[in-house]
Amino acid sequence: MNTAMKNMIALTTVALVGVPMTAAAQDSKVDVKTSKQADGATVAYRGDTSTEKRENSRPEDDDMEKVANGQSADKDPIPKPPSPVVEVSENPVNEQAGVGSTIAYSEAGVLELGGSAGFSMNNSLTTATLSPSIGWFVADNIQLSGITSFTYAEVQNDDSVSVSALVEPSYHLPFSDTVFGFAGLGAGVSYIEGAGAGFAMQPRLGMNFLVGRSGVFTPAVNVGYSTVDADTVSNNRTLLTVEPSVGVQAGYTVMW
Repeated sequence: MNTAMKNMIALTTVALVGVPMTAAAQDSKVDVKTSKQADGATVAYRGDTSTEKRENSRPEDDDMEKVANGQSADKDPIPKPPSPVVEVSENPVNEQAGVGSTIAYSEAGVLELGGSAGFSMNNSLTTATLSPSIGWFVADNIQLSGITSFTYAEVQNDDSVSVSALVEPSYHLPFSDTVFGFAGLGAGVSYIEGAGAGFAMQPRLGMNFLVGRSGVFTPAVNVGYSTVDADTVSNNRTLLTVEPSVGVQAGYTVMW
């Protein structure tokens, strides 16, 4: 066998053995590619990165699939309210409280903003009140509120306007995840047009109902006391002085 024939046999042997080894080595490598999804997330793919493979590799979203099929999406979970035992929070103010959050109403740190409208009658006295308020749960189920009230009062054919500012501590007792009972005692100052300023006090008793994602509907009854609870006519004759008035109110606030 001459030299040329020996060289051809050697080259053929290398080719037959080397090609399978090269293919096996390529298969053993991890081919990782990335693709940016429509929602901004970057997903890694191994091996075949064809469009069909990538679409089949997208994370499944049960809610999106249900909506696409005409079904209702799952309801957001309602966080459990804290136990009646008072606990102080490590965070001064919690954010994003309500349905779908891990933070429940009446939990320490929850901030509440809103107001209420009220109506009361006492003998010949009729009043209508608008009261913006802000409340903060200093501990579980214990809230400290600031309430400013603007009241229009009418006695027979005479009327007057009064303003009061109260600080009210209150205790909120959970009956369920969305229903609470509360009792509070507000104290502060009031000013009545034509009668001057004086001390004011207002105990309240009512309910809290969670509405929607972070709303709170609050019906309540209250009894108002004031050392200048009087209406004065043009000749400065006092018609009513230092008598309590019983009223009802309905409020709506939002948790933060």
